[in-house]
Amino acid sequence: MDHVNQKMMPERRFAAFLMPIMASAVFQQCYALINAGILGRVRTEEAVAVIGSCAFLGTLQHFIFNGMTTGFGIVQCRFFEELQTEGGMSSFWGGIYLTGLLAIAACLAVPAAGPVLHMLNVPAELRAEAAGYAAWVIAGSGFSALRNFLIWTVQGMNKTGISGAVTAAGVVTQTALTVLLTGVLRLPVWSAAAAVLLNHVLICLVLSIYLTVTAGRHLALCRPAQVPLHVYRELMHGGLSKSAMMAMVAFAGIFRQRMVNSFSITEIAGYTYASTISNVFQVIVGSYGTAAAILCGRWYGAGCFRLLRDECRRLMRHSVFAALLCSAGSFLLAEKLVTAAAGAGAVAEGVIQSGSTYLALSQWGLAGLAVYLTGRYTLQSIGSNVSQPVLGTIEALSGILLLYTIVAKAGFPAMGWYPVVTWGFSGVSALIMLHFRYRTIGKNAGRGGFGDE
Repeated sequence: MDHVNQKMMPERRFAAFLMPIMASAVFQQCYALINAGILGRVRTEEAVAVIGSCAFLGTLQHFIFNGMTTGFGIVQCRFFEELQTEGGMSSFWGGIYLTGLLAIAACLAVPAAGPVLHMLNVPAELRAEAAGYAAWVIAGSGFSALRNFLIWTVQGMNKTGISGAVTAAGVVTQTALTVLLTGVLRLPVWSAAAAVLLNHVLICLVLSIYLTVTAGRHLALCRPAQVPLHVYRELMHGGLSKSAMMAMVAFAGIFRQRMVNSFSITEIAGYTYASTISNVFQVIVGSYGTAAAILCGRWYGAGCFRLLRDECRRLMRHSVFAALLCSAGSFLLAEKLVTAAAGAGAVAEGVIQSGSTYLALSQWGLAGLAVYLTGRYTLQSIGSNVSQPVLGTIEALSGILLLYTIVAKAGFPAMGWYPVVTWGFSGVSALIMLHFRYRTIGKNAGRGGFGDE
């Protein structure tokens, strides 16, 4: 980014910056889609239902472990700008050491897999295989967190093409590993989660080598004691605020998973396919939030408040447009998308119908998600850590209220309203909080209002 000219990126350069982030996010979501697709083809719908019944664990992994490292990455984007090489070096190693502690915690949490499945109301006939699958998911959380932090590091250095290319290669590797372990060697369902873990290890290795070769001088080794305490504090504030927000959403996710697991095996399997497709649309929209964290964080670090606001507005316009396109596509092509994911004739027709019903309705919440994520990431990039758990609470409470009113009475078809309602409320809340944050920044800058250079 060129701070000398104090201008936003031209649209073409902005697109070149954004597209690799979007591609990387989409490729990351292909992991779950690959697992469900391969299991549906080589096993039975019960195997797919195992993944669906444990879906909350993947959500928990993302919300807690990846949430923490995303917070680290957002703070690191500010340090790259504020403290230049020294700040970038210390924030990188501080993030690495804190992520290592998360990995240790994940390994220690593996024995909790059984009680967690009981809490999630996993059907008794699925619980034996689900236990092995859940153990591998939990064990892989540490490597997932490390992969996420390394990707944020590369993207924060404006090397978005590299992260996209590595993640794309990871999809190929993931597919090969899943086919080998599950299809060729015919290992149990847990092998699908083991393939994900192995793939995360490989991605971490590749990104580590890349950073060593290209940025070794700027990221020279810092011992834990050499990282300044204020850097650890900033990283922890960013990570904990992000994780606290996601923990609130994960809390609501427990109730959501219990509700899903109360439906039939056919509906659980359909929900699994639809959710994996939905996740792809979500990360397309969410890539604008990642861009907001990087770009707005750097404008904030440089003190360019008007450009920060203008950048956020541009990102919101683009993200809402992309969200509406995804919503229309999922509505019109719901059955075809679910059929393609499941494989024509590979699963019962009821699975396709259940998945199509959920997908067609749920994706109309993407416009709210676009505003929510862009606003949320912008808020944290400009130092509003307290906004994160507040927004998470709003999302969680609106979801729980919906589950035990409309969904409890109407059954599985009403599950599609969950994303629409939760993202809608959260998006409006993020806009309101962003407005007040703008005013605070303007007053602190002594300019009488946000936006004056």
